[in-house]
Amino acid sequence: MINNLFSISYNFTVTDVAGKVVFKCEYLTFGRRVLLNAARKPILLFQKKLLSFQHRWTVFKGNSLNSKDIIFITKGSPMIYPESLDVIMGNDENKIFCHFKVKGDLFGESCTIYARDGNIIAQVALVLDLLNLT
Repeated sequence: MINNLFSISYNFTVTDVAGKVVFKCEYLTFGRRVLLNAARKPILLFQKKLLSFQHRWTVFKGNSLNSKDIIFITKGSPMIYPESLDVIMGNDENKIFCHFKVKGDLFGESCTIYARDGNIIAQVALVLDLLNLT
């Protein structure tokens, strides 16, 4: 369950069905966010490339900004709200091909993850509990 659904672009909390915190995503500065575990230890640091038409994000291990700690890079289509992202594993952003492609709807309510060969490897859909929405 995600709390603060309508402010997901800044801070949000992911809880299990019992309401226990599993992850927290916190806004640090413009273009940077950190994913924390339940003990508030940084797991991932997300950094947006500013002034990019491709909606480029770089994801690092822990709280690092060191290029050796890059896990993956994303590149989106040059639109205000990209409908797909190319995911490139590692820190070589000049690779010709992507390792995965993520396609979703405009409002982020569902997405499908494709392998390089086009086969679906995962699908995610947001389910709202309208009775418990406050």
